[in-house]
Amino acid sequence: MPGPDISVRIMHDGTGHAIRMTDEAIALLVAESTAAVEGFAKIELDELVYSQPPAPSGYVRTGQLINSVGHRLTGPTEGEVFASAEYAVYVHEGSVHNDPAKPFLYNALRREQRRTPARARRIARQLGLTQ
Repeated sequence: MPGPDISVRIMHDGTGHAIRMTDEAIALLVAESTAAVEGFAKIELDELVYSQPPAPSGYVRTGQLINSVGHRLTGPTEGEVFASAEYAVYVHEGSVHNDPAKPFLYNALRREQRRTPARARRIARQLGLTQ
């Protein structure tokens, strides 16, 4: 049970249940989730781009885009997932000179959002916040 100097937040899991989360639990959740979104983004890129025939624009697949996907923690309870290749936004959002949008980051986030409640419950159990 958390001591009096530890703040506890309640996270709703979308099923009507609440999950007790401390700052430590939230930090672990953010760290795991941002890493998972990075992984899912690479899977999405493979499915949406690399396993498809090349676009008529004639670009050459070098792997630069998928290798530019990463994540970092930006604070104790914050993180970000990014694609640093300069043309990543054109693949993600589409352009008049390229294929339609291939929203690999958005799709990756959606994949992780479905898993977040179970991940939060597991972390809360590991830290003894729930049974």
